[in-house]
Amino acid sequence: MRLSVLYTVYYRKTQFVFLDGHYGFALPVAAVTQGTPEALESFLAQKTGTTVRY
Repeated sequence: MRLSVLYTVYYRKTQFVFLDGHYGFALPVAAVTQGTPEALESFLAQKTGTTVRY
């Protein structure tokens, strides 16, 4: 099964990634061990082709 990213949302220091179907996941910014939260947003935008919603 291949899932596509519908959109990403940054809310209360957590990056939520919503996939098609009924799937998604939450990435707490505090759990980022390499890079910065801004770099994570840039990476997600580049790889998914979507912009981050706030």
